[in-house]
Amino acid sequence: MDFCIEQRPDAPDSDGQELVLAAADVDSIGISNWLAHLPVDLDNNVVVIWLGDRSAATMAYRAFVQHYEELWYPGADDVWVYGEKDHWLLEIDHEERFAFKRCSTQRSEQVSGRRG
Repeated sequence: MDFCIEQRPDAPDSDGQELVLAAADVDSIGISNWLAHLPVDLDNNVVVIWLGDRSAATMAYRAFVQHYEELWYPGADDVWVYGEKDHWLLEIDHEERFAFKRCSTQRSEQVSGRRG
């Protein structure tokens, strides 16, 4: 698995893209719509990581979007969703903040030791 380093607009290996949703006052339909409209392929597999439980599962991103309410509990869970094929990371924290970040392919290859 590749690892994604948080991007900063001034970092030379970042495309500077970060999309954030403060979801505390957003209903479940609004959150689902936001997730579904992120610039990713809904049919690609992702790795969903529950940080507190130190567990993970692989599923289609579409399944995550459809069932996110059963996979993340506000106030309790911090979850990462990693798109390995397209090198992106969605961080969802217990304070109901969603942050989508594109990872630099070059940086991901350096970290994983792969060239592509």
